[in-house]
Amino acid sequence: MRDHTKSEFESNIARAKNLVGVYSSFKVSSKGRRSVGTSDVLRAAVVFTHSSIEELFRNLFKWKLPTEAPSSVLDQIPLFGSNNSGRAEKFYLGRLAEFRNEFVDNVIAKSIDAYVDVLNVNNCEQLAQNIQMIGLQPKQFQKHFSLLEDLFSRRHQIVHQADRNSAQGSGSHRASSLSVAAVNNWIRNTEDFVFDLLAAVPENQTTSLAEEIKQRAISRAQAERSPQLIDEFEPDADIPPQASATPTSATADLSAHRKTHLKARLNAKHTDRRGPTDRGV
Repeated sequence: MRDHTKSEFESNIARAKNLVGVYSSFKVSSKGRRSVGTSDVLRAAVVFTHSSIEELFRNLFKWKLPTEAPSSVLDQIPLFGSNNSGRAEKFYLGRLAEFRNEFVDNVIAKSIDAYVDVLNVNNCEQLAQNIQMIGLQPKQFQKHFSLLEDLFSRRHQIVHQADRNSAQGSGSHRASSLSVAAVNNWIRNTEDFVFDLLAAVPENQTTSLAEEIKQRAISRAQAERSPQLIDEFEPDADIPPQASATPTSATADLSAHRKTHLKARLNAKHTDRRGPTDRGV
């Protein structure tokens, strides 16, 4: 998932770089500032740079939160289908009725998927909150925040104010000036921030997840009093590719011992429930 997240970011930030390249390829017919229409290509590059950060956190949340987020983080995410605002709210028990026969993990994953669809990162305060949600400390990345805040502020001005120039008078353009150097600086800082962030994100605890899946299947077999379910259960069948792990010989021996012990207990209970005729008396 780390490689996928990094690849997705690189593809997105490349679009911003391509726009800067397009702008630079335009021929200049006269001295002075280029037209607002021409420089709009740079403004689009600013918007793409910002959106690459938001998309990064969407991928990070889908990767890390379903299996690793503590309750304090999940409390910030609304239950799937409860609202479209992205803000968590209290709900009554009846709200869970539509999720009958679903695993809790599935409900958590669906809620996270819906949450990232409305995720916004509009300033460094929100950025810091998102960093904390994946288990990291914002101060690790403080050196990038000043330029990131400049990027967020300019993107807001472009998107919500059409990059309006407040200066009036002769020679003033209707949009604020924007240089290639400034945009390239924001792009480089964004790349440095993202690569530092991804390097700090730990891999999933795949062995723990694999064990959790095995234990869940065994518990289900116990509940249904069916030794056959244990025989038929293949540990790797329900484990997602990223969660698969080759067990050590000690782990394999322990798993086999537990399986044999559980079958013996279930068979003993099954024998105790049979009547005198069944027992050959």
